[in-house]
Amino acid sequence: MCSCDVDTGSADDFWSETWPKARKPHPCSECDGGIARGERYQRVSGKWDGRMYSYATCALCHAYSDALRQAEQAADPDCAFAYEKGALWECIAEFCSEVLGYDPHAYADDAEAA
Repeated sequence: MCSCDVDTGSADDFWSETWPKARKPHPCSECDGGIARGERYQRVSGKWDGRMYSYATCALCHAYSDALRQAEQAADPDCAFAYEKGALWECIAEFCSEVLGYDPHAYADDAEAA
């Protein structure tokens, strides 16, 4: 899922990132929320581990992903942060628990019990 790998060697053959304006609605690869027509979104396409991939990420999830990457690198400067697409929110919870000592799942359980 989430990893902070000191080995910066990558299995990607090539990739590109663009910020197109949606001509039609798309699902976000992270939150499964919608990317509306006319909205700018991050499109990452490339070949990793011998397979072609393409991901559409809404601007909000991209901002959270960028903040998580910066927080991981601040906690460990040698970190080459990587996470599996679609696992952003689990990685944020894991970072909060392991690095900050705050378990967001415990808070959710307390809120449900109230």
